[in-house]
Amino acid sequence: MEASDQIREQLLSIIHSTGATVMDHFPGDLDKDVEVLVTKGRPGTNFAWAFGNTSTELWPVGIHPALNNVILNVAASSRVDRYYRLTFGGEGKLAPSPLSRPNFLRLSQEPVAYRRKGLPEQFGLLCGARAVGEVRIRSLARKDPATPRLFAVITPARSCTDCDRTALEFWTDQAANEVAHSLWRRLEVEWASESTDQLAA
Repeated sequence: MEASDQIREQLLSIIHSTGATVMDHFPGDLDKDVEVLVTKGRPGTNFAWAFGNTSTELWPVGIHPALNNVILNVAASSRVDRYYRLTFGGEGKLAPSPLSRPNFLRLSQEPVAYRRKGLPEQFGLLCGARAVGEVRIRSLARKDPATPRLFAVITPARSCTDCDRTALEFWTDQAANEVAHSLWRRLEVEWASESTDQLAA
């Protein structure tokens, strides 16, 4: 069974066990969650997952300050009332843990070790004092005048871990919003084959 199918079945089983009816109304929400977990879930990463009868919400924990803050908004939403922490173990297996609402809120207080050095268009990402990688973002010609198109190149440092790669992806995504001045943009991402320990100035 493909990883995406395994994760989908695991989450679907949880939803059905709670009696939530979100799959009857908005099944596409779960598809988006599965896509994020498959593409960005790596050993050591954690996600806050919540759902109700009309919505599911999935956000990384301890990766980016702005994304930690979103968890507060999720917990305040009347559309969700079941809360989980999703943890990827050493072999990349997903381990869900049910949470009370107060404990779910505490996920927003998880420390974020990553910080950006530089501008959104070109920056280095640090984890403490350790270089994680470099990101460069440039604008592309628009096919649709209303939708900015961006292209990002991520160059990981030699010491980049699995969790660091996830952080680089989410920090790139957030920086792209700043570059485009919009959440409604298209972003293409390429990983550079070479590694670097030098950060963008």
